[in-house]
Amino acid sequence: MSLDQELRNELRGRAESYAPSTDLLAGVRRRRVRTLRRRRAAVAAFAALVLVALGPVLLLRPSTAPPGTGDAVRLAAGPAPPDFPLTPTWEPAWAGLRTFEYQAGVSATLRYATTYPRGATLVVTVGRQEPPVTGEAITIGSYEASIEQSTDLIQLAWHGPYGWVLVVGVGRVAREELLHFAGSLEDDPLRMEVPFVLATAPVDARLTGFDRSSMEFGRVGASGVTLTITLVPVRDAGRAVDDFRGLRIEADPAWGLTDGQIDTILQGIEVSPVALTAGG
Repeated sequence: MSLDQELRNELRGRAESYAPSTDLLAGVRRRRVRTLRRRRAAVAAFAALVLVALGPVLLLRPSTAPPGTGDAVRLAAGPAPPDFPLTPTWEPAWAGLRTFEYQAGVSATLRYATTYPRGATLVVTVGRQEPPVTGEAITIGSYEASIEQSTDLIQLAWHGPYGWVLVVGVGRVAREELLHFAGSLEDDPLRMEVPFVLATAPVDARLTGFDRSSMEFGRVGASGVTLTITLVPVRDAGRAVDDFRGLRIEADPAWGLTDGQIDTILQGIEVSPVALTAGG
């Protein structure tokens, strides 16, 4: 037998007679446990280091929670609509549907929809700003007024106890008709018809503006915090009014209203007939 053959036999015999030690297996298990513990400790230390590094950034980041969400926002009956300061006691027989527009602290407008085939309308605005009407000086009741006329447009303006009054005739409106209508405006409040009547609203809501198909409320003591209700196509609505139109509410998160409160407001809205004629 060669030397190489004898060496191979010796190694094979030692391998077949080898039995692993239980102490050795236990040692391997202990080393594995220690390795896992070291890894977990390293991960925890790294996470703590990341939190320490990012801590100031997280503290400086604006909160996504709206202010006041910790306190319940109380709901109450919706605010009453404001009054228009003048009441017409005469209207032309051809006058169309009467609607109102309002912007708190700025102006209130009474508008008659254009009628066809005559193609005429009347608009009365009471506001703080003096209208740019320069023309003939006349008297309307006890007020000195100015009237200016051009093709299809007559403008009449005067200053009264509620601010500047501007009466405009558009289209086929005769001068005599406009003067008769303007002279019929009495200094009596007229309740303006709003597009929506709210059964409930935030207790600190005030009406800041509306037109024929939308209303906006502001929060008392918080400038720029608004809640808007709009008549929109039904596909964009939160609540359907008919097959084509619905209501949508957009509330500033700073108001702190919950989804449930917004839904309560939405479901309690009564839509006026005037709003349903918007656009027609």
